[in-house]
Parts: sequence; C-alpha cells; structure tokens
Amino acid sequence: MKREFLREDGFVFRHPFAVTALACFASALLFDYSANRLTTLSAILLAAAAAALVALAVYWLVNGMLTPKRAAFLILAFSFLIKLIYVLCTGVGERQHDVGSFKLTSNGHAGMIMRMWNGEFFPPKITSMWYHPPLHYALEALWMRLITLRGVAFETARCYATALTLFYSCASALVCLKLFGEFKLKETTRNMCLALVAFHPSFIILSASYNNDMLSVLFMLAALLFAVRWYRRPGYGNTVALALAIGLGMMTKLSAAYVAPATAVLFLVKFVQSKGERARLFRLFCVFGAVCIPLGTWWSFYLRIAHGLPFGYVMRLDNSLPQYIGQYSVVQRLFGIPHSFSEGIWFARGDYGYSFYEYNIPSAIVKTSVFGEWQIGKGGAFTELLAHALVILNAALILFSLWCAAGALFKKKNVPQGAEKWFIYLFWLTVMGLYVKFCFDFPHNCTMDFRYIVPTTAVGALLIGVYTDSAESKWLKRCAAGAIYAFCAVSALLYSVCA
Repeated sequence: MKREFLREDGFVFRHPFAVTALACFASALLFDYSANRLTTLSAILLAAAAAALVALAVYWLVNGMLTPKRAAFLILAFSFLIKLIYVLCTGVGERQHDVGSFKLTSNGHAGMIMRMWNGEFFPPKITSMWYHPPLHYALEALWMRLITLRGVAFETARCYATALTLFYSCASALVCLKLFGEFKLKETTRNMCLALVAFHPSFIILSASYNNDMLSVLFMLAALLFAVRWYRRPGYGNTVALALAIGLGMMTKLSAAYVAPATAVLFLVKFVQSKGERARLFRLFCVFGAVCIPLGTWWSFYLRIAHGLPFGYVMRLDNSLPQYIGQYSVVQRLFGIPHSFSEGIWFARGDYGYSFYEYNIPSAIVKTSVFGEWQIGKGGAFTELLAHALVILNAALILFSLWCAAGALFKKKNVPQGAEKWFIYLFWLTVMGLYVKFCFDFPHNCTMDFRYIVPTTAVGALLIGVYTDSAESKWLKRCAAGAIYAFCAVSALLYSVCA
C-alpha cells in the first residue's frame, strides 16, 4: 500500500498543540527575530515552506486525498507563516500598546517583563501598566531567561519574546476549531469558520504583541470550550480545566472574567436540570471555586492590601490629553459613522494627520479589528487597494454575523438548541456590554480598540457557521464562503506585504 504523507492518525493530527509549540520554538532557532525585517535567509526559508505547503496541497488535491482534516491543517499552516512574517518584521517599538522599553525604570509592559527577568516579582509601586496581573510577564521573563542561558545577549533575547505570543495566537485558532466541533458543524463549514479566525488581522497583530492581550484571549477562548464541554460532560477533568482557564486568564488580565457571568448561568441551569446529581454537581462547584477563585483574585487582593487600590482597578488617563473624547454625545459615539469615515478608513488620530480623534464606537470596531490603531497599507496604490477591500469585507462580515446571530436565535430547525447556545449569546452580550460601558467610563480614543473584544471574532465565526450550516439556500452558503475566503486572502496578502 502506498504510504501517505502526513497520515490523519499521525502525530501532527493527534497532537496539534504540541506541533504548534514545536513550530514556534523552531522558528526562534531558525529565524532572526531581532532583525525587525525579513532577512535574505528568512525570506528563503519562508518561501521554501510556503512552496512545500502548496505542493502538498496540490498533491493531496490531485490524488483525491484532500480531506477536511487535511484542509484544516493547511489553513493552520499557512496562517502560521503569515503570522511568523508579521512577527519577524515587528519590533518592540512597532505597532505596540503601552510597551515602553526593557528597562527597570520603564512603566510599560516591557518594564514588567524586565523586572521579572531581573528577579523582582512584585512591583515597588503601581504606576502605568504595573497594575496588570503577572502571569504573562512571568512567562515572558522565564522564556527570555532560557534564551539568555544559551549565551544570547539580553538585547537580542528580548526580541524573541513574541515567539510566545505567536504560539498563543496559533493555539487560539486550534481552540476555536475544537469549539466549532463541539457544535457539530459540518467539516467544510468548520474549516470556513477556522479560516476566518486563523487569518483574522486581530490575531495577526496580537501575535507580535509584547503585552498581555493575546494570552488573555487564548484563556478566554479555552474557557468557552471547556464550559461547553463541562455542560455536556460535567466531570472533574472538565471542571478543573474550566477553572484553570478562567483563573489563569484573570492572572493574565482581569477582563478574562468576562466569561464568568455566562459560566455561572450555565452552572445554574445544569444544577436545576440535574435533580438526581445535585450533590455531585455541588462537589464539582466546590472544586471549581477552590481552583478558580484563588487564581483569579489573589492579585486583586494583593493590590488592595499592598497598594490600597480598589478591586478591578484600571488606570485612568488624564482628561487633558488630546485623545480625550468625552465631549462627544452618546448619539455621536454610537451613530456618527459617516463622519468617522470622512477622512479615511484607518483609525482617526489627530497625531496621524486627521483633524479629529476617533470617537464613534461602531466605526472604531470596524477599523481597529483589521488595522489596529495603525495605518497599515496606507501609502501604496496596491496596498491601499487591499486595505479598502479588507475593511469593506470586514464590515460586510460583521453585519452578516449579526444577521446570522439573529437568525440562529429564533430558528429552531437544524440549529443547535440548549443552554450551550444561550451561553454563547450571553458571553457575547457580556463582552459587548462591558466594552461599551468601558468606552463611556474611560472616554479616550484608545479604549475603543477591538483588542479588548477579540473573542467576539470566534463567536461571530461560530454563529455564521451555525446559521449557514442549517440554511437550505446553496446561494447563501456559497456567498458566505466566498466572502470569508476572500477576506482571508486579502488579509494574508496585506499583512505579508505590509509587515
């Protein structure tokens, strides 16, 4: 019998997270992260990898071996290459948020990593970004310590910190694939949804971030997955996994607690439904609390006791800063979309040549979900064409996902029912509701960035999949697939060219 390359029962398919971790580790050995560009060797290696994937895809296709599982592998592999290109070309001071410098005196995220690398776990005072929980910084410091033990200078080792966020981004796509599988989507639909997450610009941008956003997103997505699994199979394994996902997420960034309200409702529904197993469920709840509560709250107690800060403390920017937008009305913040796009498709910042700072929340979501707060693609005829196509496709897919969400909400036939479905909707409402509240409570330009609500990308993809899977119209399914794969292609091309 002819031996198949990459058998579906082989190591790659059975252990995708391990393979992803190995790929990220290998990239740190093979590529120069400190160059902040594609070196000649890097370009050759990436071109060879892309060519090998294309050849593999053609081989599988020609020989009738391109199964949905192998198609998913190709989606994940190609998206890894795009993210790696972006990571290699993005340095500490490029397209980052509140990173600062790798100095003990720095108040940014890099300063926290530096202090942990230097053996100082607790900050002497809370200033700027130092109120954030320490897990992300501790992992980065440990990773950099391992690199410097190999004789690499610290100035070089710090550039390799994004190998971890690259892994977090790729692992998030794998978690989403498993989440889509829990909702029994058809394999072709599942791959369509996977592609939307894997090639989404937000996950590309965050793959090169030095802050704690990407790890927080990974834990939140993992919490969604294990919450659904727990409801269907409430055992100690899923209980501990869910508790760790939420607890460690809150040790990374307190906003990971956004999944808690929907999880609590899911627990309550299960408890009410299971009359004969309430004693067992109560024991599971105790285990969950014993794991999750200490992990998720100890840092808040530390800030309260050691520094006198209130629970849920978030640094407030000065209202005298140019990016303060509290002067705009609620109507303008929610419905002033035409003016928001009047000077371009990128996030409006006065220091970027705009006559105003972005203030409209829906517009900010559309813009920052594909460009972040930067003018990616601006300045070149071809790249601007890609950027305009990307923002148009993005707006269309956001509207389509909302339409699918409404359709799946009221449709009963061929659409998954039950508490898991309502759990997903409640999570989305919690994230969006708290995001809008955050935008008004902290009325500054930067608080509207889509990076605060990245998990909604997975929810939107899931609801598109749920609705299109049940749709009888082949035209609708083809249009949805065409729009999503066009979005992915434009995203991949733009971010590989403009990295």
